[in-house]
Amino acid sequence: MLRVLLVLLLLANLGFYAWSHGLLEGVVSAPPNQREPERLRDQVRPEAIRLPGETPRPGAALQLPGAGLQPAVAADTGATSAALTGAASAAAAITTACLESGHFTEAEFTTARAVLRTQLPADAWRPILHEKAGVFMLYLGRFPTRDAMQRRQAELRPLGVKAEEVLNSPGFEFGLSLGRYTDKREAEAGLAALQGKGLRAARLVTITPPVLTYSVRVPAADEALQSQLQTLKPRLNGRGFSACRVGTAA
Repeated sequence: MLRVLLVLLLLANLGFYAWSHGLLEGVVSAPPNQREPERLRDQVRPEAIRLPGETPRPGAALQLPGAGLQPAVAADTGATSAALTGAASAAAAITTACLESGHFTEAEFTTARAVLRTQLPADAWRPILHEKAGVFMLYLGRFPTRDAMQRRQAELRPLGVKAEEVLNSPGFEFGLSLGRYTDKREAEAGLAALQGKGLRAARLVTITPPVLTYSVRVPAADEALQSQLQTLKPRLNGRGFSACRVGTAA
């Protein structure tokens, strides 16, 4: 009886072994697959996983999902910082402005300066002088007749002096122009050179006098100062403040 039990137990073990390894797949249903190789295939960086107490292996640092996004985040942070800086600069440009008023004659500027000195801080504004050049002429004459003028003109040629008849200027006919200048200092130097050649009768005359005007500039007016400047318009000969001209120094 014991032998029979041993034989049956041996056959049962052999049958279980054959069934569990799929050797009886055509006879009975196969056992479920417990190995699940697809799970191993889908693992991400399995070498980075370590058990509690296990010493980390070189190069096996665990990289969390999204860690590769750090450069993009840094770049985005830089872009945000640049945007904020630009916004701050734009805000400063809006709230402060370079303003200018003018042109004032010398008499008008005297009045405007007195107003500005009492209404604005001394370092908030500054005057700017503008000079429109005049026209100056080295003149020889007047001669009694055109013939007399022309004879004198012929006498000047050997001296290397260029002389031209003055036309369409009743106050200077009959006379000769020995040169025209927009800089008075240059005209005075030219006159000295002519007198050195013996032309003592030559003189310097003003055709158009230079014009001096003034403007007032506020280089950095904030909103409060801009409002205050507009209230001063009636006291500045009706001249208000506007944006500084492009290309002029602030």
